[in-house]
Amino acid sequence: MPLLGIENAQQHAAPETRVEVYVASTESGALRTSVKNFGAVISKANQSKVWDRFFTTRGDSGGSGLGLPIVKTVVQAHGGTLELSSSAEQGTVFSFVIGGG
Repeated sequence: MPLLGIENAQQHAAPETRVEVYVASTESGALRTSVKNFGAVISKANQSKVWDRFFTTRGDSGGSGLGLPIVKTVVQAHGGTLELSSSAEQGTVFSFVIGGG
């Protein structure tokens, strides 16, 4: 599942920039995985839609709009949560948290 996030981050990153992956445990023992890139900012309107089936901004280049909804389904099936932030200063970060007590 994280590989899907890395692939998306690579596809949307600005040329010659890096994709960063972070994995850390939280105080509650949960595992937080984050994938960060620097590319076009995801608008506030689209941030709420990226988890919806068939929503894509890459339809003309083969995007199906299924990758992130699959991630959402798997994470939620394991009792996890999803987070998204996107700004020109901080980049775009997709995170999920699973586990803990």
